[in-house]
Amino acid sequence: MNGNKLFLDTNIILDLLNGDETLAEFLNGKQLYISVITELELLA
Repeated sequence: MNGNKLFLDTNIILDLLNGDETLAEFLNGKQLYISVITELELLA
């Protein structure tokens, strides 16, 4: 495991959508995954 695959929760995605540049830089180049529940929370 090399840390290139990350599982994101709703709060992390909301921070990204609000423009958190530090977080965006950290996640750049990584494989990102979200759960179906997180997807539903974001669509609600």
